[in-house]
Amino acid sequence: MITVKDIWNDSVWSKVIAAGIIAIVGAIVAEIKFKWWERIRRVWSINVTMTGRYFSYQAGAGYPLKCHVEMRNDSSKCIEVRVSDYRPKAITLKSFPPEVMQVRFNNKWFPTDPVDRVAVLPGQLCRAWIGMDEAKFTEERVKAAQGNVGTLVVSANRKHFSFEL
Repeated sequence: MITVKDIWNDSVWSKVIAAGIIAIVGAIVAEIKFKWWERIRRVWSINVTMTGRYFSYQAGAGYPLKCHVEMRNDSSKCIEVRVSDYRPKAITLKSFPPEVMQVRFNNKWFPTDPVDRVAVLPGQLCRAWIGMDEAKFTEERVKAAQGNVGTLVVSANRKHFSFEL
């Protein structure tokens, strides 16, 4: 029968155990000193930040009263962004079409006709719009409700982000 003492005194297993102890102690020291897990998590995490929002009225458009929400990909990789939901507070929507996304290239928004999802490079901007009910609200009333309009939920690689409008 093999005992712990036999394993410890064995020339191979004693080195394996010592190497394991050194690796564990080294990992703990590296985490404390260099925050490796935080750095690794930051590299692989998905992050989208709202960089701006603005309200506009364009007479004759299908959705004349809109709120445009600009977002930046703060991830270290390319992500797919789409609009998931809108939770109204003070302002309700006319309807909720999915084809509202654009991405910014060279200070211009593409495609000219918005789509339901866009691929966004690291550091690149994208935007979505939502159409407010112009029969119930004016541009002035929507601007006055800024901060209490509602919550726009976007999905980036299936991770959800909420932005207060």
